Amino acid sequence: MSLPNNKANLHLRALGRTLRRWRDDSGQSGNEVAKAMGWSAAKLSMMHNAGSRIFEVDVLTLALHYGVDADEQVRACHTAQRAADLKAWEQSPKADLPCLTWTLAELEAEAATIQIVAGEVVPELLRTPAYGSAVRLAQAPVMCDYFQPYDVGLQQSTLALATAGAAVVIDVYLAEAALRRVVGGKRVMADQLLYLVALSEYPGIRIRVVPDAVGAYAGMGTAFSYMTFHEERFGDVVAVQRLHGVGWREERRKVSPYGETVGRLDEIALDVEASRELLAAATTM
Repeated sequence: MSLPNNKANLHLRALGRTLRRWRDDSGQSGNEVAKAMGWSAAKLSMMHNAGSRIFEVDVLTLALHYGVDADEQVRACHTAQRAADLKAWEQSPKADLPCLTWTLAELEAEAATIQIVAGEVVPELLRTPAYGSAVRLAQAPVMCDYFQPYDVGLQQSTLALATAGAAVVIDVYLAEAALRRVVGGKRVMADQLLYLVALSEYPGIRIRVVPDAVGAYAGMGTAFSYMTFHEERFGDVVAVQRLHGVGWREERRKVSPYGETVGRLDEIALDVEASRELLAAATTM
């Protein structure tokens, strides 16, 4: 798997944040844990921040020190193996073994920029509770087995950073058809549109409508989020929306087409002000 040089993959990052959570939950300081392990504090810090490879034996040592339950120990050890050699893992019989994972809301909360190609439905990050509920209720009952609740707390913290003009900038490309599709009834839809209008007033949240007049457009029929991060060691990540969950893209050759798609949309979408006017007008339809 061809990740940019010296970039930490999502599995290594998931493992690092889990080790940090174990330490936080224990109430011990980094120096205390490092001393107990016979390590330098710098080594533990590098592990927490996904700054270097994390070995399975070190994960197990920490898990036993913290008294982590057996299931999470197993997931963490699997993740250490997977992060070390993604290609070998995915081609081996181990590929379906349980590992540590990310949710979309968790990764959005760590991003520096989030570019969302939303298509004909408002993306989860910008949904009102009623709109989100209506979208979920419309799905086939069997999809409940795959449904992963979107963390409202993380949603609000990410939006708070964007509205404050700090840490994260959000760009959304929304098809004009999404403004006409009544989701959850007229009142729910009007409230959702008004919420988008309010959010678009903040410079850190740029909502741009792709007008019907352009006809077919790049990314049509797909929905994804392209995320960059403040830390140089973290490469760009694309989260692709699928019926049964989110698919992650990290390889350079797989990420690049999504970036090019965003570039095409940037050329044809209405500007923020014109989009805001269209959103506001749609609330009265």
